Amino acid sequence: MKAPAILSTLALTTALSSALVNKTSDDDFAPRVVGGQEAPIGQYTWTVGLRNSPSGSSGCGGSLISPTWVLTAGHCVNGGSRPSYVAVGTHYLQGASDGEQIPIKNIVSHPYYADPYQGNDVALIELSRPSKFTPIKLSKRVVAPGESVRLLGWGQTSGPQGSQSSVLKQNDFSVVDNDECARSVRASGQQGLENWVAGPTHLCAGGVYGQASCFGDSGGPLVRLNGDGSASLVGDVSFGVPCGKGVPDEYGRISEFVDFIDRTARGHQWDDAVIPTTPTPRPVTPSPNTPTTPAPSPSDGGQCGTRHGVCFWPVTGQTVPFSEDQCKQFAGTFVWCP
Repeated sequence: MKAPAILSTLALTTALSSALVNKTSDDDFAPRVVGGQEAPIGQYTWTVGLRNSPSGSSGCGGSLISPTWVLTAGHCVNGGSRPSYVAVGTHYLQGASDGEQIPIKNIVSHPYYADPYQGNDVALIELSRPSKFTPIKLSKRVVAPGESVRLLGWGQTSGPQGSQSSVLKQNDFSVVDNDECARSVRASGQQGLENWVAGPTHLCAGGVYGQASCFGDSGGPLVRLNGDGSASLVGDVSFGVPCGKGVPDEYGRISEFVDFIDRTARGHQWDDAVIPTTPTPRPVTPSPNTPTTPAPSPSDGGQCGTRHGVCFWPVTGQTVPFSEDQCKQFAGTFVWCP
C-alpha cells in the first residue's frame, strides 16, 4: 500500500510511504494494499478517499473520525497539490455511484510534521458539511507487538509498478516491535533509510512477503478489531519499503496524537480512557514545522534547495535523500525539495 515510499496516489498515491506520495491529478495520491482481499461492501463506511474532484480517483486514504473531520497522513496534504474533496463511505476508487463526495473546508497538519521518516505523519481535514456516515472511534490504548490489526485501502495491489485497486481492500497484519522494525528497515538496503530509527509516533506492522501496504494506501486506516464487532483506529499509513518485500510497514501511531486531535477536531470519540506508556525506542526530537513550499510547476524544472534533507519526486510519490546530483538527475521530472 505504500512506498519508502510514501504511499499516496493523490500525490502519486500518497507521498512518502513508499516514501511520500502526492500527485497533481485525480490519481495523484496513492499508497496500496498488496495481497489481502476485497472488503465487504458497506462494512467500513468510515473509510475515506482523498480526491481532486468529486468523481476522480482517490490518491490517499483517510478515516472519518467525526461528522465533520477526517484523519489522514501529513504527507498526503503537504508538498504537492492538496486534495479538494473527500469520498466518504464509498467502496470504489473513483466515481460517485455510492457514498458521499464532500468538499474540503480546511486542512491542519501536525505542528511537528516534517516528513514521514521523522514521524508525526498525521493531518486533520475539516469538511464543508457533516457526513451522514458513522465515524470510527479512536484508540488511546497503545497496541503491543503481536496484536492483530487490519489495513484498508485502494492502494496498488502488485507492487510499485502495479495499478491501484478499483475496490476497497483489506489485509490483516501483526504489530511489530519498533526496534525490530527499524533493524529490518535498515537492513533492506532502501536508499535513505540506512540509519532510520523508529520514533514514538511510529507504529510498525506486517513484514510478511507479498503482504503490505503500497502506493495509494497512504493516510488510510489501520484498525484494531474489537470483541463487540466494532473497530478502533490505531494508525494511519505513513511509509514503507515498497512493496511486500517482507519488511514491516510504518504507520502513524494514533495514541501519540491525542493532544493534537483534541485541540483541533470536534465531535470525535475515544474508545478508551487510559493512555499506557508507548512501547517504543528512544524518542526522536521533532523540530517545528516550517511553512509548506508549493510544488514547482513543470515549467520551472523543479527546485533543488532543501531544508529537510530529502526531496520529493511527484512522478513516483517517492522521497529521495537530497543531493545536487539527485536533483539534477530528476530535474526533468520536477523534484520538489521542501
